[in-house]
Amino acid sequence: MPLKFYFLSTTTLLMLSSFLMTANAAVVVPCSGLNYANNKPTEADGTSCLEMNSSGDAYSALLREGNGASDLAVLFLHGRNKKLAGQAMKNHPNGDVVRQLRTYLNTSLGLTTLSIETPNISNDLNSNNRADFFEYDAAEAIVFDQMQARFNTALDGLKTQGIKRVVVMGFSMGSRYATALTAAADQGVLGNGLDLVGLIGTGMYINSANSTTGPNDIRGFDTLGNLALIDSIPVLDVFGDLDAPAANSATARKTAYAGATGLYSQVSLACPDYVNNAYYTGGGSKTYTKGNCHQLRDAQDANGNTLVDVRGTANSPLTTTVISWFNNTDFDAVKSNVISVPEPSTLVLLLLGVGFLGRKSLQK
Repeated sequence: MPLKFYFLSTTTLLMLSSFLMTANAAVVVPCSGLNYANNKPTEADGTSCLEMNSSGDAYSALLREGNGASDLAVLFLHGRNKKLAGQAMKNHPNGDVVRQLRTYLNTSLGLTTLSIETPNISNDLNSNNRADFFEYDAAEAIVFDQMQARFNTALDGLKTQGIKRVVVMGFSMGSRYATALTAAADQGVLGNGLDLVGLIGTGMYINSANSTTGPNDIRGFDTLGNLALIDSIPVLDVFGDLDAPAANSATARKTAYAGATGLYSQVSLACPDYVNNAYYTGGGSKTYTKGNCHQLRDAQDANGNTLVDVRGTANSPLTTTVISWFNNTDFDAVKSNVISVPEPSTLVLLLLGVGFLGRKSLQK
């Protein structure tokens, strides 16, 4: 059953009002009000913008409803925010890579897609007014706990709407979160009664200084350590061929995976020659860089003509690679080790702040 945002009758609203007075349920908010520096979604493109809450931790999320033909959803985790907490987010739930896939998996396969804001940090250790990876690494234990709470809230919200199976997709920093959370599910740490049946990592890096160890040896940002804990969930590992940190560690990631060889798919996508080609941005032409390959960015010339289409269309290599993986993966045969718990009542879910509740009738 797809996620629905119903126009509720006055009678129904009155019946629910007592629950809403005390609940932290996810609510629909205007997309125009999101604290994003760029790439804001709009309701016109089919997105429902949500504010979610995990025990007082508020964050945004972007939902596209499925066509009802599948009980499978895709949960997206974006790349590292480059802004500090309190600043407008530069990377966010509609950021690079996630933006294309959350849209095309919905329109091409009819799947429900939910992209959630991942935790930000405020510790500017080098006073450069931006959030760097080493600062995330230093705060790993805190942000990973926060990420796990958001993850559980999102999964439980999907479950109340009839979703039974979820594929987790992460880009860059989001792939670290996704790998650790999938490892936790495969090890039985996450007990939400919903099956995780796939992991997609795009731009997966493996370096981590701290590698904080949690329950069942789940290791925060340590991609290799967490892949070594996943033995029953299929993985799609996608990276740009000129994204050196991801390309050079590809063999190590595939080797670390604990499952059968056939469950780990790895695809290298061709990026433009980032030394000699250019792409068009903000009215001018810039050299295509290694970072653009990490983001699998399309290359354009100074006139805006596409030189290489990597992820920008429904037929781009990134999109077709991911869609092909979905079409060729037997999710019914995937044995998930997620611990099942009794189905909680709607009231309990509302009190926990994990229900998706449509309130469009309350908006102008």
